Amino acid sequence: VNLVFGEDLRVSHQNYAWFAQGTYHILDDLRLTGGVRVNYDGYSAHTYTFGATNLPSGYWDLVPTWRGELDYDVTPTNMVYASASRGYKPGGINSSNYANGKAVLATPTFHTETNTAFEIGSKNQFFDNSLRANFAAFYYIYKNMQYIATDPKEFAGGVENIPSTHVWGGEAEVSYTAMEQRLHVNGTLSLEDGEVQGNYFAINSTIQQQLIATVPACKFGGAFYNPACFKAEEAAAVNIGGNQPAQLPNVLASFALSYDFPVPTGTLTPRVEYVYRGTFQQRIFNQPGVDSVPAYSVVNLNFEYVPTEDNNLTVQFSVTNLLDKA
Repeated sequence: VNLVFGEDLRVSHQNYAWFAQGTYHILDDLRLTGGVRVNYDGYSAHTYTFGATNLPSGYWDLVPTWRGELDYDVTPTNMVYASASRGYKPGGINSSNYANGKAVLATPTFHTETNTAFEIGSKNQFFDNSLRANFAAFYYIYKNMQYIATDPKEFAGGVENIPSTHVWGGEAEVSYTAMEQRLHVNGTLSLEDGEVQGNYFAINSTIQQQLIATVPACKFGGAFYNPACFKAEEAAAVNIGGNQPAQLPNVLASFALSYDFPVPTGTLTPRVEYVYRGTFQQRIFNQPGVDSVPAYSVVNLNFEYVPTEDNNLTVQFSVTNLLDKA
């Protein structure tokens, strides 16, 4: 239940799914896995205003998703694979569209987002399984990617859909155990990029606020009711085609080191972790000076103690962001 500008919005959500998956061994070291899932999502909403007016709205969608993967064991400890799969994020209802009257551009409902993912990779273990190294490359095709959209009418925006967005990259994960499995070293690295495909126009909220402050039709409350103000904001919509998706760092990396120290009453394990996040765009608009977030790194510490006589008990002490990096 959501109370917005004197309106009582009540939303119900129903979800059903049917799925099946199986693996077929083509050869002893070659296998094919396939799966399918059918998802049904339904949303219904009723908005009751002060005048007891019932404004119904609904969204229902039947979404098939699937997965296929081919695995080949090069050796007992080395495997290569190729996979294709599709996932989804349900659509829904924009409750804010009812705020202060219906929106100008934002739709009452938004569509289901799907991601068709292609991936190739390798999973490996070396040196009597003390070293694990996994590598992968991926390509994602998003349809109807959801994002928070701004409407010309104040407070009447909601979730909308970008028709097509592609994301690609690669990642590596390495872990090493030594000294009778007391020393643990872990590292990860991800490189990724992406862009909005084709032409898609959207209203940049920072530009919208500038217009509200400068365009005569938008002043003195005109942003809530004046069609001339709405037209000025629509005309200022920007083409985000070719932009990088929001919050997609080009580089993500981490390194962690821990060691199990035997102490008279148990085991003490200090762990230090370094996390690096490269530059990224905060919003889909990629506006210089507004959306660009610089790279940063964070150091975390963790201490764990497990007593010898009662290994069901674990005591931990953690320090997050040791260097106080904003």
